Amino acid sequence: MKKFWQRVRSIDSNSIIAVSAVIISLCALLVSLQEVRIMREQQKATMFPFITVSRHYSDKGFKVIARNSGTGLARINSVEVTNGTDYYTGWLDIVEAYLPDSLAFGYDLLRTNTINELMITPNENVELFSVLWSPATRLLEERTRNLDIVVCYSSLLNDHWRLQEGVQREIAEPCERVEERQFY
Repeated sequence: MKKFWQRVRSIDSNSIIAVSAVIISLCALLVSLQEVRIMREQQKATMFPFITVSRHYSDKGFKVIARNSGTGLARINSVEVTNGTDYYTGWLDIVEAYLPDSLAFGYDLLRTNTINELMITPNENVELFSVLWSPATRLLEERTRNLDIVVCYSSLLNDHWRLQEGVQREIAEPCERVEERQFY
């Protein structure tokens, strides 16, 4: 025990202070790194878009609405509408494919919009398609229930998601954009 105290007395106090300063600096660095990680997660949470696409019905007609329910801007990178085999480039293509000419309806019943390559702000609704009820539009609604609207989008922090069949999945890279399949 006596030798231990002799060794302790022989240690230079400057060395003890220097080692303590290094240890304290390393601890401060670790705390700073942890703070940066937490701040990054908070930033992601405040810039998190969440896109949904849904149908809405009323006594006047039906609509397809895209909504950003998240807290951040959504940059739409790609929109594809498919029935599993065919891809459609616009709402008029869908009307032509699903309604025979004999059941055509006037354009006064139809309103269309697109979100492809646009930004959607938080809590914004974009009415993609709406029609007033008529025998032809009721048939159109029934026949287009199987359509899948695939939306690929990203946040301003370059996090990426794919909405397909109503399910949102985070993906590592932006979706491959095939121009022939894009829906406008």
